[in-house]
Parts: sequence; C-alpha cells; structure tokens
Amino acid sequence: MKRVLQFLGDIFRFHKLKLLLAFCSFILFLFILFPFNDLGTFVTAQVAEQSQNNVFLKFDELSLSVFPLGLDFTNVEVQTTAFPAVKARELTLAPTILGLLTFNPGLTAKAKGLLKGDVSLSTRGEKKATDGKAAKVLQNIELDASGLDLASALSMVSNLSGLEGKIDLGVSGKIDPQFEEQPSMDLLVEGQKVQLVNFSIDTVMGAFPLPDISLQKLRLKGVLQEGRLNIEEGIIGNDTDDLYAQIKGTLRVTVEAHRGQVSPVLGGYNLSVRIKTKKAFQDRASLFFAFIENMKVSSSSTANPEYMFRVETSDVRMPPNMTPLTSFN
Repeated sequence: MKRVLQFLGDIFRFHKLKLLLAFCSFILFLFILFPFNDLGTFVTAQVAEQSQNNVFLKFDELSLSVFPLGLDFTNVEVQTTAFPAVKARELTLAPTILGLLTFNPGLTAKAKGLLKGDVSLSTRGEKKATDGKAAKVLQNIELDASGLDLASALSMVSNLSGLEGKIDLGVSGKIDPQFEEQPSMDLLVEGQKVQLVNFSIDTVMGAFPLPDISLQKLRLKGVLQEGRLNIEEGIIGNDTDDLYAQIKGTLRVTVEAHRGQVSPVLGGYNLSVRIKTKKAFQDRASLFFAFIENMKVSSSSTANPEYMFRVETSDVRMPPNMTPLTSFN
C-alpha cells in the first residue's frame, strides 16, 4: 500500500502539467466538441418513447451545466395529451446528489419562464415494501414556484376562468408514478393583488356573475391524502378589501391515470364558508347576495354584512345543500 501511495504521489508531483492538460482537454471536449445536437435528438426520442408518445419535448439548444452537473435547455416546449402545451425560457435537469448516494435515483429541475414564473422541482425515489410483491418505488417530491401566472396555471387543471394575478406555490410529499396509490402531499398556494375579471359562481340556479374586483391576498393551505383534500386554511382578500372570504373543509380529489393521461377527478365536498363584504360591493353583486340572503349573520351590520354557511354534496355534479352557520370554527 505504501508503494502504491508513493507511486500516485510521484505522478502528481512530476506530471502536474500533463494532468492539467488532460483535464482541460476533457472540458474542451464537453463544451465545444461534444455533439449536443445529436444528444438532443436522442433525448427527444427517449422522452416520446418512455411516455408512449404522450409527452413530446422540443427545445432550441442543449448544453452542459457545470453546477449543478446536468443539462441546460433553452426555449423549451412540452406537449402532452393531458395538459395544454407548456413553454419555458430555460430548463436545467440534473441528478440529485442524495439520490445517487442512497442508490435511489432522483432528479432536480429548474425552469425559468414557466407559466411566466420560476419553478424548482426535486424528486428522489423511495422503495416501499408490499406484501408478497416486488417493492414499489415512490417519488418524494419538493416543488417551489414563484411568480406563476394564475390564469395560465388554472387553465392547465380546470376550466375556471376570470382570475388574474401572480401566485407562489409549494408542494411536498410522495407520489406513486403509476398512480396505483393516491398522492400524499402538503399544498400551499399564495397570491397577492389577485383580480376577478368577468368571474362567475356556478349555483343550482345557474351562474351568478360577480363584478370586477381586486383582492390583496389569496391563500390556500391543505393536505391531500387518500383522495381527500383537507383545506386547513382558505383566504380570499383581506379586511380592507370589498370582499373577504374564509373557506375550510374537505374536497374529494382523486388522481387517475388512463392510457398515459393523468387527470384529477373531483368528487363531493363539505365546506364551511364565511364572507364579509362592504355595502357598496353587495349592491354591485346584488344577484349573488340575494341568493345567499338566508345565510346572513343577523348580528352583522348593514354597512359590513357577513354571511356564514356550510355547502356540501356527495357528488360535484349534484346540487349542493346549503345550511347557515352560527360560528366559523
């Protein structure tokens, strides 16, 4: 062993320039001579093949990222059969160091210009033992997004329109890539200066349009587990806005995968709602507030009326039941 160490020491002592030249040549090969165009074609083909032609990746340029060690893409467009096309100005993909050390492959991804904001995603595999079956690999995910365009984000997961503004998003939890198990994760959505433009609320009597309004705050905090979203805190607006609402309760949300397409399916819900408004906005939205007049808190003032009620249904396609509440707990 001593001779081996001495031999290695002599190499570094007497061949420093040669080693430096070899290292520089390696870097030169990676950044200048490496055929990234051919690699880009290979990556595009592999993404399509692995997704059974359900996901198509397009980009203008591909290069090597030094820190973190990975690949850089510019002007990226991802087309899927499940969602509208998504574009990003820059995308960096790299393996997770912790995943490599624990032999559980993972990935880190950073995107700029995605839904007009910045997104950071980290995944790491985790084996889960099952009775009499091969171990299942779940993915631990951490997602942070800032400055996302609210209207663009909503268009990807629902038909809801009329909400404009910027939001921040935080998601952490576990996902079964095959969706044989429902995801388990914590959710946090925060927005500021959100605007309702040509927005309407669907009811059993039809859609009730709301006048345009600016809201200083939007916050949704919840836990998704076993196909049920527990809304711990839902806030729309603040005390100084014309409209201030609080929501909490449960909503059934299951994620289904069919022929490569992944989509959320809404079920029943049981929500407690508290609304505070100002007389001027109540007059502008008189049709909607006439609909919930029986839910008005008797002790609230005329200048600042308040409404509290529970709305629930076993199926989102069925008309909900509404009952007044005396307290919001």
